[in-house]
Amino acid sequence: MIGVISDTHTDTFDASMARVVEGVLAEADVIIHAGDHTGADVVEHLEHVEARPYYGVSGNMDFHTGAGRLPVKRTVELGGVTIGIVHGSGSGVGLEKRVVSWFDPLPDVIIFGHSHRPLVKRIGSLLLVNPGSPFWPRGSGVGTVAMIEVTGTGIGARIVEVGG
Repeated sequence: MIGVISDTHTDTFDASMARVVEGVLAEADVIIHAGDHTGADVVEHLEHVEARPYYGVSGNMDFHTGAGRLPVKRTVELGGVTIGIVHGSGSGVGLEKRVVSWFDPLPDVIIFGHSHRPLVKRIGSLLLVNPGSPFWPRGSGVGTVAMIEVTGTGIGARIVEVGG
């Protein structure tokens, strides 16, 4: 199980971050953060304190922080599935198309953030996943993360609401 988070926009790995990582993402074997950590402390915790493997990318709000040292995009292979990770940029209009255009060849899954709006969408064999934001949601007003499961029959993803 892959736990996906994005757009946390917090300077420190505080009690709220701990509730998400140790609570709603507890069943994840791997943590992916799709950018806008904003605080180097968040990256440091996920890289060096968290026991599970962590893969992160830098978002547009990370460039003037220690989190800005992360790559802008990356591709990882987990459980035989190729996953592209990028934050995203620009307007929410056309964001899906833009993030897809950044990967050639296309991975099996593209994880992105930036819009703070959760999304699980298939385009042919490609799975797009935006976990939304656990603390700064747009649209529904409910904080969210995502869980991705790779099984022998395929790849599935679901959005999970973050409780108070």
